[in-house]
Amino acid sequence: MKRTALWIVAACVFLDTVVYGAIVPIVPLYLEEIGAPAWALGTVFAAYSAGLLAGGVPFGILSDHWGRRPVLLTGLGGLVITTLVFACSGSVWLLAISRLLQGLAAAAIWSAGPALVADVAPPDWRGRYLSLAMTGTNLGTIIGPVFGGTVAGWLGRQAPFLLIAAASGLLFLGVFALPRNRGNARSGAPPTRQVLQIPEVRLGAGTVTAAAFGYGIVEPLFPGDLHARFGLDVSGVGIAFGIMSAVYTVVQPLLGWMADRRSHRAMILAGTLLAAFLAPTAALAPTVTSAVGALAIFSIAGGVMITPCMPMMATAADRKFGSGGYGVAFGIVNTAYSLGLAVGPPAATALAENLGLVAVMVLYSLFLLAAAAGTAKSLAGRRAVR
Repeated sequence: MKRTALWIVAACVFLDTVVYGAIVPIVPLYLEEIGAPAWALGTVFAAYSAGLLAGGVPFGILSDHWGRRPVLLTGLGGLVITTLVFACSGSVWLLAISRLLQGLAAAAIWSAGPALVADVAPPDWRGRYLSLAMTGTNLGTIIGPVFGGTVAGWLGRQAPFLLIAAASGLLFLGVFALPRNRGNARSGAPPTRQVLQIPEVRLGAGTVTAAAFGYGIVEPLFPGDLHARFGLDVSGVGIAFGIMSAVYTVVQPLLGWMADRRSHRAMILAGTLLAAFLAPTAALAPTVTSAVGALAIFSIAGGVMITPCMPMMATAADRKFGSGGYGVAFGIVNTAYSLGLAVGPPAATALAENLGLVAVMVLYSLFLLAAAAGTAKSLAGRRAVR
């Protein structure tokens, strides 16, 4: 049953990420076809993050009250319906509303799924289990845009989303293979305020926000930079980001193993310092090969930061509440991640217009150094207690 839960959660996050990526090559052209105003593109893309941000903690609470399976079923059912609505949408507002609801469905999946994995994983294997489950995210990041663009080119704009909805429907049925009571649901699940009082939860949420903020800088700014400096076209930029995601996917299981073997705080500190050092390198790289390599290593540094966060938070929730607190803790992770992604792109774009990409990455390095100082203080305090 451990493997069943692991693969079902990996498949859930994979499909959600494929949907997220599939719209990238399709929606801009479709909005241009229907004569949508300039603000429509940002609205459609931002709607998903808004839904994820709004739903993370509430669905985490529900997964602690109801159990993991009902919330996963809610998320997958919502993914089926909203993806079908998105496929058939003929207006900007219907596209945006369907994306908002997709974000809410994703919040259910991303809150209950990792909590289920934490439930079934042995305590000293949580890092590896959670890391393996999250490889679905990386694979979806690589496959989503290619799948969406290719299938839409062959069969039309609606086809990728109809296929994803069908796959989500099959996975919905697969979730019934999980035991009904899996997740240790209990009526006395802790309130969010109490979970946030745990130092490890606050540290994990802050680290996830900082790392997501960095991803929110890289994704909107580096495609244009790679085109301007090295002449990469859309396909070349896609390959560059695909390489970055592929490298991270290969390394992620190792990071999960490290999270089980090393101090969580020490690993977060090392990753934050490494990311701070690497942040400007891709913007300063003299060749396209060195730039892509720098981005790939930077993504690994982000993984070193993020990977220990969920097992650290799960262990702390275990200690204080038992497994009833996992859903809330991972809901907080979702909220932190979506907050970083929501703030990162507009802030980075505004700063880059005035200061340039290199300055933005240097500022991000300083931000990470400040975060590392907070982590170091937390680590020193823990050692002093011992």
